[in-house]
Amino acid sequence: MALKNRIVLLYITLIVLTPFGAYAHVKWFAQEEPIKESIETILSPLFLALALFIAILLGILTQLLPSVMKFPFAQRMDKTLAGYRKWSRYLLKYGTALALVLQVLSYSMFAPEFKVTTTAEIVWIWVAILILLIPHHIATKIASMSLLVLFF
Repeated sequence: MALKNRIVLLYITLIVLTPFGAYAHVKWFAQEEPIKESIETILSPLFLALALFIAILLGILTQLLPSVMKFPFAQRMDKTLAGYRKWSRYLLKYGTALALVLQVLSYSMFAPEFKVTTTAEIVWIWVAILILLIPHHIATKIASMSLLVLFF
């Protein structure tokens, strides 16, 4: 295996395994009953300081981007990623259709808390999935509007 392929494999492995190392979880997989907290408890000084630090860091990074792009590695990465730009619309569209198939098969929509309870909702979701499979940009907009109707 070429060195380049090994590096790509290493990056993919690190990205996939990141949640395990961080002990990340999503609230609907937790076994404990959720507790409602007041906004004063959530907006602690630590949270506000961390949010301010991240906002400043993101502002600095946008200013450093032109100088980072002078490095040959960054230029090669940008050129490689730009080659995938033409596929991004299709990846998002068909990935959304696949995610909707998985959600409708588990009788939920958008999140496990939003249960699909009626046959009309299931049919509506399948229609949105079929519309997403039409390779036209107007179909994407129609499917998104139909899903927006389901959300309300």
